[in-house]
Amino acid sequence: GVCVLVALLLGGLLARRIITPLQSLQRAVERLRAGDFSGRAEVMATTECAELLQSFNAMAEALRDQHNGLEATVAERTAALQNSVAELTAQAQELPAQSEELQAQQEQLRERGLELQAATDHKSQFLTNMSHELRTPLNAVIGFSELMLDKDSQFSREERLQFISDINKSGHHLLALINDILDLARVESGHLKLELDAVYPHAAIDAACDLAQGMALGKQMTLQAVAVNDMPVLADRVRLRQVLANLLSNAIKFSPHSGTVQ
Repeated sequence: GVCVLVALLLGGLLARRIITPLQSLQRAVERLRAGDFSGRAEVMATTECAELLQSFNAMAEALRDQHNGLEATVAERTAALQNSVAELTAQAQELPAQSEELQAQQEQLRERGLELQAATDHKSQFLTNMSHELRTPLNAVIGFSELMLDKDSQFSREERLQFISDINKSGHHLLALINDILDLARVESGHLKLELDAVYPHAAIDAACDLAQGMALGKQMTLQAVAVNDMPVLADRVRLRQVLANLLSNAIKFSPHSGTVQ
């Protein structure tokens, strides 16, 4: 009876200090994905997630400023293009002899329009990718937390301690992704710089499995990690782990209950 009461108290504390802030963060991420830049996570100063939530809100503020700046630039350049087109049309009517020069200028305007469209498309693609990248470690944190809150579960103390360790790893991974997103200079250039290093395949696979383990346990699935050889490869450690975690997340999502993912 005492153990059940303690478990319930710990579960309530975990829900208040971890699950509730993370659910607030997930709702804010979904609002950003839908294009609503006013989404913010509610920061609870006394929770372990305060630093994560504050980092996310800083990211949201930066994205909002970038979005507003891009919209203003698009409007300014659109107005400038419209004025240029009007001037070119008048010149074409008044100076038929300069038609070749006017055609060249119109081609330049068309190219600028394509550049503006590419910038807009890049912004939309970035928001989609950001939402997907953040969802993987966020789902891992929520999955492990829900397993710990399940009062009917038969997990041992060692297994629960491992869950807490996996929650910590997923939180740090999520924070690393947010820090990357905050580097707007990289975002505006259209690509992120790879930090290449010697990475052992089994270590990258194990790290990805740690992120996906909570989701797998929730569906009573088995993860089997196999590394044919363990020669180091040249790769970006964080990017490789995220790619593998995304593949695992999709495999678990679309595999039957109680199945196996290798």
